[in-house]
This record gives sequence, C-alpha cells and structure tokens, in this order.
Amino acid sequence: MSEHPSETAGEEDAEEDIFELGDVTQPLLKKQRAPRSKDGLKVIASLVSKIRDSVRYLKRSPSGKQKFDLAVSQLKLNGLKKVPMDVPIRWNSTYEMLEAALPLRDAFARLDLIDKNYDHNPSDEEWEIATIIFSADEASVAKQRC
Repeated sequence: MSEHPSETAGEEDAEEDIFELGDVTQPLLKKQRAPRSKDGLKVIASLVSKIRDSVRYLKRSPSGKQKFDLAVSQLKLNGLKKVPMDVPIRWNSTYEMLEAALPLRDAFARLDLIDKNYDHNPSDEEWEIATIIFSADEASVAKQRC
C-alpha cells in the first residue's frame, strides 16, 4: 500500500504537534501536582502530630491512661506493644510509634468516646492513610533487608 505523500506529511505534523503539546503541558501538570503533594504532606504531618499528641496525653494524664487501658482491655487488645513517644529527628522512632499505634486504633477511638478531655484521635481517613504509609514503609524496609 502506497500512501500519498501529502497524507504522510500531515500525519508527521500531527505527531510533532502532540510531542510539542506534551513538552508544553509537562510543567503545567507538575504545577498541578505540587499543591496535591503539599496537601498530602499536610495530612501526614497532621496524622503523626495527632498520634504523637495522643501518646503525650497518655503519659501526662493518669486518668486518660487509665481509661485507655480500660478501652484496651474491653477490646481484648491486651498484650499489644505500648505506643512509644517518637523522637521527631529520628525517622525510625516515628515508624515505631506508627507500628505500635495502628493495632490500637480502636482503643484510641474508644478513648475518644469515654474521655471528654481526649481530643487527639485521628479521623478514620487519617488512620487509613497511616495504614497505607506504614504498609509502604514496611515493604521498603523488607526490600532493603533482601
């Protein structure tokens, strides 16, 4: 099948236009992604801050700690690792804090219901994000060990 020379030239011009459009739109797409990335980082920072504040609350409030222990007992979560306070400049301590807090998610939710002074419980969406982050981080750590 022979193509007419003018048809071939038109197709090549169209392909060049597409590539040029891609070159022009790339920076625009990056600019659109940047605010979403920043929003995502804000959500993560808020989540870590709430879990950190929750641990701080349990350390500073004997009645809060007692109510949390009751929630843990009622939910049959005894024997799980206690949530350590992280050291913000050590990434692995934040990882350890998330690792210990995630299985106690329901206990924190129960504490939110029974303790009017506790107001640091992450939202369901934030807990889901924590689960995703932790899973991705866990996979990364496992990959590094291989």
